[in-house]
Amino acid sequence: MSQKSKILVALDEKPNKAQKILHRDLWQYKIVVLLLSFTIIFLLHGIGLLVVMGFSVNISIGRYWYVDIILSILLFVIIWKVLDYRFFNVVPSASYAYDYDDGPWLHWRGNPKTSITINWYTKEKKETKIEMGDQNSESSFKTYVKKNSKGDVERVHMHHITLQNLEPDNTYYYRVVDFGHDAEIHSFTTAPEEHKPFNFVVLGDTQNGGGLGQPNWAYPILIKQIMKHKNNIDLYMHVGDFTDQGNDLRSWHAMWDFSKHFLPEIPLHIAVGNHDGGTHYLKDPDMKKYPDEGANFDYFLDYKYGHPSNSEEITPFRGRYFSFRYSNCHFLFLDTKERKKSEPKSGQWEFIRRELEKVPDDIWKIVFIHRPQAYIKDEGKDGYGYVHNYYAEYIVPLLDKYGVDIVFQGHSHYYLNLDWKFSKSSKLWNCDLSEPPRGENIHFVTTGAGGNELRNNVPLKKDDVDLDGFYHRENSSQYLFVQVIGDQIAVESIYAQDDSVMHKRVYKK
Repeated sequence: MSQKSKILVALDEKPNKAQKILHRDLWQYKIVVLLLSFTIIFLLHGIGLLVVMGFSVNISIGRYWYVDIILSILLFVIIWKVLDYRFFNVVPSASYAYDYDDGPWLHWRGNPKTSITINWYTKEKKETKIEMGDQNSESSFKTYVKKNSKGDVERVHMHHITLQNLEPDNTYYYRVVDFGHDAEIHSFTTAPEEHKPFNFVVLGDTQNGGGLGQPNWAYPILIKQIMKHKNNIDLYMHVGDFTDQGNDLRSWHAMWDFSKHFLPEIPLHIAVGNHDGGTHYLKDPDMKKYPDEGANFDYFLDYKYGHPSNSEEITPFRGRYFSFRYSNCHFLFLDTKERKKSEPKSGQWEFIRRELEKVPDDIWKIVFIHRPQAYIKDEGKDGYGYVHNYYAEYIVPLLDKYGVDIVFQGHSHYYLNLDWKFSKSSKLWNCDLSEPPRGENIHFVTTGAGGNELRNNVPLKKDDVDLDGFYHRENSSQYLFVQVIGDQIAVESIYAQDDSVMHKRVYKK
């Protein structure tokens, strides 16, 4: 790296002590609660004896130790039940308080070549039933009904149905049965068998500016622009903060409603953001009473996460990361809601390593992540330099080692395009020092300007910043249109106002 490619701040936003305490393994919390229960009971026992018997009491406090143990265990159970309901196994509030019909929307749980997952929500409990065929004709439709493990048909609010054994690169037509909200026939196309050019859009931070009622909200305008290219878009990718807050049910409805002409036919995949599982910033007391911790995100989207069934299944500790292959691209969606999920040998760290090491060199390796792993910062007289989020010390070395090509990231509400080379002098910890860094560029594209108020600001162009690898930064409302053609990927940043091109780069293998 040249002197211009300097790092002014190696790791930004280091976690404080409170964050480290809150992000521990579940068994550690149980031990703390158990010890706390014993402490409370023994203290109450001792204080009770002193009050009743006076300070001259000569009997041993430990005489009734078995009663203290029983009471401590009972107190532990009570405290843990409360914590379990409020923080750990949070019941999605959308399962009992969502008052809308919404959908359908699509994504993949299985092989994109041979499957599809269709999702929708009904205010009244109904059967999960669709009609589908490979022609736009009701005479070609077959009826598919979802059944439980016992073979029974259930009536539910949230509907997820995964269809298997489809043909690659084939268009299918479907309609949700008994769904007055949307009785139209929609279509989708499975992934191609061979490498084939395709296009996708990327948005980020589409949350409606701190709550409903935000004037001049950019997302509806962006969707109108994207709809002009609907027939030329195969996938809808999102780098997180899809909703304003995970427990704000009206915000979920707003996102589904404004996307209703797009999502029934274009599969949606989201890298979970801090707002998507958030409770803490919501101001409306009627909504804030619902705990969340990502429960609604899982409830609506039902992604197949890339970790085994273990303690991470519990709501706030769940690793919401997954991957799929489409044409000549291998896509990874990562979780940066908690730092612990990125540490070496964690479930996600192993997932990244396992996924990337099996991808052939001729396949594009593309990552979607919410918190930016590399960005720039103006330090006044010291000029601009690269900054890295504290997740980067674990994630970036892996991305470098296994040759990730492009990282699409969000969280910062602007567009930013830069390249960065990982090296031992970068002050980021290499998780495997037995192998030197590759020293190849990783392309980072921040696209966090898909929400808030509609805006158009003066750009920071390449010539304005004396920094190798920097190309463009602009705080204007935008989305990305990405074209994949063999060994070439073209990324265009598009203005919300008039659908013109803000910035364009072409990457080659």
